[in-house]
Amino acid sequence: MRIESAIADEAVLRLTRRELTILCNALDFVCNAIDLPEFQTLIGAEPESADVLLGEVALALDRLRDNSASEDSQPIPPRDDSAEDEP
Repeated sequence: MRIESAIADEAVLRLTRRELTILCNALDFVCNAIDLPEFQTLIGAEPESADVLLGEVALALDRLRDNSASEDSQPIPPRDDSAEDEP
C-alpha cells in the first residue's frame, strides 16, 4: 500500500490487487460475523456504512480483475459523499 495523499479527513491510497483482496475479505468478515448490537462499538461505524464500503471495495476489485488483461483501465469515479453530510 502506498499513501498518495492525506488531507483533512480524506486519504488517497494505492493498493495492489492482493491488498485489495485482503481488505475486501476482512470487510466481508466484519460485515457478516459481528452481531448487530456490538457492531458500532467494535467497528466505530454503522453496519450500513460498512456494507457500502464493502460494496465499493468489491467493485474496485472486480474492475481490477476485469481490466487485468486490458491496458485501457478506467479510473473508478469517487463516490458522492454529499448525501451523507446532509442531516
